[in-house]
Amino acid sequence: MINFWDFEKKNRIRSIFILFLLFIFFILFWWGAFLITKVFMGFGFSLPFYIYFLIAFVTFYFYLRRANSSIKDFLFAINALPIDREDFRHRRTQNIINEISISAGIQPPLLYIFPSYIKNAFTVKMDKHHIIAISEGVVGNMRRDEIQAIVGHEIGHIVNKDTEIKTFIASISGAMYSAKALLGFTTGKGKSTNIRFDTRVRLGGLYIIVMFFYIKFVVFVTRILSMMVSRQREYLADVKSVEFTRNPEAMARALYIIDHDRIKQIINLTHPAYSMLFLVNPIKDNIEVRNNLFSKLFTTHPPTSERIKRMLKLAHIDRGQFYMTTMRERLMKKDEEKFYIKNKDKWEGPFSLKELKERFGDYHTLEVFTEKFGKERLLFKGEKSGYICPRCGGALYNTFYEDIPIQMCENCKGVLIKGVRLKRSIIREDFHPGKEQEKKKLKEKFLTKKKETGKTEVKDFDPSQPFNCPVCGQQMARFFYSYETPVVVDFCYRCSLYFLDDGELDLLQV
Repeated sequence: MINFWDFEKKNRIRSIFILFLLFIFFILFWWGAFLITKVFMGFGFSLPFYIYFLIAFVTFYFYLRRANSSIKDFLFAINALPIDREDFRHRRTQNIINEISISAGIQPPLLYIFPSYIKNAFTVKMDKHHIIAISEGVVGNMRRDEIQAIVGHEIGHIVNKDTEIKTFIASISGAMYSAKALLGFTTGKGKSTNIRFDTRVRLGGLYIIVMFFYIKFVVFVTRILSMMVSRQREYLADVKSVEFTRNPEAMARALYIIDHDRIKQIINLTHPAYSMLFLVNPIKDNIEVRNNLFSKLFTTHPPTSERIKRMLKLAHIDRGQFYMTTMRERLMKKDEEKFYIKNKDKWEGPFSLKELKERFGDYHTLEVFTEKFGKERLLFKGEKSGYICPRCGGALYNTFYEDIPIQMCENCKGVLIKGVRLKRSIIREDFHPGKEQEKKKLKEKFLTKKKETGKTEVKDFDPSQPFNCPVCGQQMARFFYSYETPVVVDFCYRCSLYFLDDGELDLLQV
């Protein structure tokens, strides 16, 4: 009988052994560099010897200290931010983190969301706090049990001390890569090496050749060992996720969806140096797909198919059934989400979102259940916001769109939404029936106008006078949101607020 404890024990032993090899190799590298220099330079255990080893540990300490600021720079680069606590799906993900943290017996890590269509996640440690960063593609579009599996994987990294281990690996790897400069070699991208102090210490040509190829070999082996550790830790985190959630099939589905989504991406999510951090390597690499010796040596992540295979083994699910039935239905399902509502202690439904709003529109809070989101409380219409609609002067009410806080006019149904929240709503893949055809007609009208007149102007699509921002009173800019979706929007640069007419927010989603 295969169980996750067997997987965990086996992978833990492997990763500890590889880490030990990596540390020993780091020590031997500097020892070897000293011996080579000793042969050519003729000094023994003297001042140069101690300088070599001092450089080794100073280098290691430098990269260890630099790791924290590098993580901050990376989070800033991908625009990862703390959660929006008014966003229903952000709160749901925070609840999942709290649940899994209790199961793991740790303090809940901080949750950051980065606005990307690509579905992925990673864990880092910054300023003594663990951070789980998850893409909006995961938070907004994946099922609750799949998000649980992803969070379980990332918390598994925390429990297994992988954030510290990966910092350790990065520090050693960085020290190795900088060794050429520290030993007198400087390199550029594709440039030949240059010796700075050959005239002073009378380095022979043979010493230059031997040291150069020695360092090349060391960097090569370090890279292989680092990747081996990374792969073993991913397997171990997968198993930890199963231990916390008891749902290997959800982990298999999450891995398949992330990998499937990665195939469609055009722009890489991150720099290759950070790819080790992610649940699945965000950079599509053909080497990784091949489950052979070469791929096992030169990839930071195990083949996703192999990880799925292990999860299905634990779940006792046939792989053919999983790929041909489960995932085909999961990815092809485009039906509108159905809601069940708790009314007077009884569950009623299913209702479409439109039916739910029409039937229970006077409710301030609704306790609903869906297959996708589970059981939550969902706010549809709240209090007046205190602002008036720039289009018709009606009152703006606090409400939700795709679980994102917005303000909607009670008369014309115009929408006022923050810029960061608009981007978030566009990433979400909710069902909007009939909007594809409407968007197609709008784009045809836009292209026809451009063909006839040689230009397209906003006033041809919205002849009304520019609006004043309902918050600060300044005049809002008016423009097409994009040439792909030529919806006319009004935007306040000062408040970072968009105003869209009724139905236009739906058009931006398709």
